[in-house]
Amino acid sequence: MSRGRTHGSPSHRAVRGPVAVLLVGGALLGVSCAPPRAPSGEEPPPHVVVYLVDTLRADRLGLYGYDRPTSPRLDALASDAVVFERAYAPSSWTKASTASLLSGLEPVAHGAVSRSHRVAPGISLAAEYLGDLGYRTRAVVTNPHVAARFGFAQGFEVFLDLTEDGMPIRYLRSDRVHREVEELLPLRGEPPVFLYVHTIDPHAPNNPPAPYDKLFTAAPRPSFRVEHLPQLGAAELAAIQALYDAEIRFNDEQFGRLVDELKRRRIYDDTLLIFVSDHGEEHMDHGRGGHGKQLFEEVVRVPLVVKFPHGWQADARVGSVSSLLDVLPTILAVAGGEVPPRLPGVDLRGLSQPEASVARTLFFDLDLEQQGGERHVARGVLDGHGKYLEEILPRRREMLFDLQRDPGETANLVAASPDRALALSRAIDAHRARHRSGLHLALVDGLDSEVGSPSAVVNLRLSTTGTFAEVIEVGFEEGDRAVVVEGGRGLVVTVRLDRPLRESGDVSPRSRDVDRLVVAVEPADAEVVIGSGPPPPAGGLRVVLGPGETATLPLALSVGMPGLALDPYEAPRWTRDPFRLADPALFVSAVPPAPPAPAELPPLLRQQLEALGYL
Repeated sequence: MSRGRTHGSPSHRAVRGPVAVLLVGGALLGVSCAPPRAPSGEEPPPHVVVYLVDTLRADRLGLYGYDRPTSPRLDALASDAVVFERAYAPSSWTKASTASLLSGLEPVAHGAVSRSHRVAPGISLAAEYLGDLGYRTRAVVTNPHVAARFGFAQGFEVFLDLTEDGMPIRYLRSDRVHREVEELLPLRGEPPVFLYVHTIDPHAPNNPPAPYDKLFTAAPRPSFRVEHLPQLGAAELAAIQALYDAEIRFNDEQFGRLVDELKRRRIYDDTLLIFVSDHGEEHMDHGRGGHGKQLFEEVVRVPLVVKFPHGWQADARVGSVSSLLDVLPTILAVAGGEVPPRLPGVDLRGLSQPEASVARTLFFDLDLEQQGGERHVARGVLDGHGKYLEEILPRRREMLFDLQRDPGETANLVAASPDRALALSRAIDAHRARHRSGLHLALVDGLDSEVGSPSAVVNLRLSTTGTFAEVIEVGFEEGDRAVVVEGGRGLVVTVRLDRPLRESGDVSPRSRDVDRLVVAVEPADAEVVIGSGPPPPAGGLRVVLGPGETATLPLALSVGMPGLALDPYEAPRWTRDPFRLADPALFVSAVPPAPPAPAELPPLLRQQLEALGYL
């Protein structure tokens, strides 16, 4: 059972089970190595420790090439670990990225995308998965965005939220966290433990304790807020960067104490230790300061360093693209559990194999209101070394970069490569539409259509008792259209499904034409009637509502009705009966709207967020 901080209770010291350590803040390089060593029936599961340093840029660490000695203890760990050199967070602020880390899902799927929203109901977190595997689950957190109120305590037997002490957040340094962590670590021979640690030292306002405040500058600037960065001169900005680096060094010392404690207890070798961050920090790299405002490399590229049990693949560096989404699948695989197929990430051990040059496409999402009411909305995609960003608020602009030639993202290639930019923009549309609430319609060409047969034309006419508030087209080609009529109460759809080309007598599902619509109505539970417009397609139109469940048109639906279980994005892969179709088919599913956000924040939580400059 999850709970808040336990004062004086002996239960938060009674650790049972292996401990897993997760460290955020590393990246991937391709290397050859021995096969993964999986737990066996004779070998107990490893302890798991996930250690997250909030607001930590990868390029400010020695093991990623930084010239200041900010991370000697983490650098030393690298000789026992795998360093992932191109690791990414899916967003540039805490709640969205940390929820992805612990759920293995992207922000559009887990729902914790704004300051007031929580992890969506029904989403499982790491502690729940590992609890089912027999782990005792513990957490120590110091950021109010990662609070029980927002769903992060679920699955933890002990959830120590240090922000509940009422102390201003800037004083909850990692040395304080370490005192709590020591009481939660197991001794050798005890059952496996999963421990999540969330420290926050490098977060603004940057105010390192003495003597660290003068470690990299002789004239430290007093505490500041990130909104002041654009007004600072070069010398003042350099001083702020020095204080940021000093807080990284202080946090690094405390992390080193954790490593020493694991060794003292003789559980270091048996522990999966993961060091990671949720996002980075901007120091006017692209005209803004702080985070949660843009999606450039300085805020989405994070450190990720993984020490596997028993020295597996020690001192390796992996250059393949990796993500925070890969952390949970890796933990579950190493712990001997099953990785749910809905998780989009991969086992990081596989990325380090010599044959694992896997093409990855990663998406980025940002929708955050900053202090003062300015809202920042942006989205992006990384495809190989191509990175496309689209900013919607506070001003609309699009950017395309070649990270291999331009790692600093200084040369916008949109004008030079408009087709590439358009293709990546459409990839984002398709990705986001998959998770958008509403009715999802997928018109799919028949699997067994004759070679050279004419294209199928499908006409639909939809009506609603409410109004069509949003219609998103995905995969529409020239001539395909969806038009809202009758003052918002009707929708006319015309789609041409082009027949696939076949060379060997077999048709790949990926080669067939699939056109998708996401239809949202107001109110969200209004009835929608789908009917066939004239003329009907030759052979009719089969309607699929779920595995083994079909219907005929006209069909009355609502987004909340049960039985709409089939993900329309899986429809093209259905090649076995009863869905091996000779004629076009309509696959229908639904994504319910997210639950409403809490109307008010508790006074203490509001005070803590204000101390971080969020409200």
